[in-house]
Parts: sequence; structure tokens; C-alpha cells
Amino acid sequence: MRFSEFQTYQPKSVQNVFALVCEDDFLVEESQPVWQRIFGSNWIFEKYAAKEFEEISSNRLMDEALTPSLFTRNRALIVTNADKLTKGRFDVLTELQKVPSSSLKVVLVTASRKSTEGWAKQFSMIDIDTLKPGDVARWLIDRYK
Repeated sequence: MRFSEFQTYQPKSVQNVFALVCEDDFLVEESQPVWQRIFGSNWIFEKYAAKEFEEISSNRLMDEALTPSLFTRNRALIVTNADKLTKGRFDVLTELQKVPSSSLKVVLVTASRKSTEGWAKQFSMIDIDTLKPGDVARWLIDRYK
């Protein structure tokens, strides 16, 4: 889909893990307001590389998903280079997907659709088209008038 279509995207159901296939780092950054709209206003975003995300213990991820904090907002993690995550981490994310009313959301970002073959069965897949020069010019005009 085009990024302009993604800006109006509404998932069919409440989910905790999403997969975003997007080659443009710029569009990944620009997607945060869209995720904010989808998840609601009470979310803070943190960006992790796959290696950093792997270092977070599985127990900690599940604890954060199951117990909302009384003092901070819910967390949404954007994980770049998600195609480098281990199978064990995907098993944890599959369990996270099943948590009702989770206080943790995860957006897995990868640049290639090839690396996401098994993901579509478990997570919502969002494939963003690469920006063309005309799209960039139109975006700049819309953004900065």
C-alpha cells in the first residue's frame, strides 16, 4: 500500500504485534503518528534494533504486557531489522499476540517481504511501497505548504 493509504489504515481487530515491511527509514519514522492513532493516545514509543530487543527477557516482555503501569503510559516498541530476530523471540511475540488488553505493543520493521514468509499467519502485515520522487515532492508540499 502507499503511505497515504497507510495513514488511514485501521486494523480489523485489536492486536499486539504488527509487521511493517518498509524500505524507507524515513517512512518508518513518519509512521509513528499513525501507530499513535491506531493504538490510542496513551502510548509512548521506543525504538530498538533487533539485537537490543533480543536482550530484553521474555518474562519482562510478558510482565509488561500483562500489568499496566500505574505511573507511566503504555509502551509501543518499534523493532528495526526484525528479520534478524530468533525463532525463540517470535514464539514470545506469538504469545504476546494472545494477551487481551495488553499494555505492550510491538511493531516489527523489516525492509524485505522475503524475510516475512511465516509472519503473515501470526501478525498483521503492512507492506508500504517505496517512495517515488514525485511522491516525495508531493509529501514535502503537503507537509510544509
